[in-house]
Amino acid sequence: MQTLFDIAGECRHLSDKELIYNITNSESSVYEFDRKIQQSEPVSLEELFSALMPARRKVAVAAVEMYKRLREREVSRKRVMCSQDIYELMKPHLCDLETEEFWVLALNQCMNVVKRIRLSAGGIDGTYVDVRVVLKQLLLCNATNFAVVHNHPSGNTRPSNEDKTLTGRLQKAATTMNLSMTDHVIVCDGAFYSFADEGLI
Repeated sequence: MQTLFDIAGECRHLSDKELIYNITNSESSVYEFDRKIQQSEPVSLEELFSALMPARRKVAVAAVEMYKRLREREVSRKRVMCSQDIYELMKPHLCDLETEEFWVLALNQCMNVVKRIRLSAGGIDGTYVDVRVVLKQLLLCNATNFAVVHNHPSGNTRPSNEDKTLTGRLQKAATTMNLSMTDHVIVCDGAFYSFADEGLI
């Protein structure tokens, strides 16, 4: 049985132009995306997929989502012992989004992930989070520890004042329920910020 490396190996010898043509089957798309790549302009999968016919786009999006889920399952077998573990676990979900999302990682006593919960999706620079809903979700899955994660589409990893305020409120509320908040991680593409690493938790 072929591994993903073997399957991908069938395309590794192809140029960017050839890969784009294989995906889009469009000479005009090849020209446009190659121009952007040559000029170091940003190119996203969403932009690439938007050039596809509906049926082809559906297959491409499903393949990417399946890859993310399989990769996610590999990572989630590990214990969450540090901020890097959280980043690696949540990066596939958050690094390439254009809007903010807020997730909770429910952890057991051994720091294994019990459940990943997306609590909210918002705008470009913010999303609403209700502390009561966070605690409710954690209690429902019998978590003893937890971490929260959200992304910054801007690429700026530094926390906002609202991020700091929310972290303090979550930590205080969790203590009253005998839950331990281990971290709040802000995910960007290729970088992250950890409240725990900065001594803020």
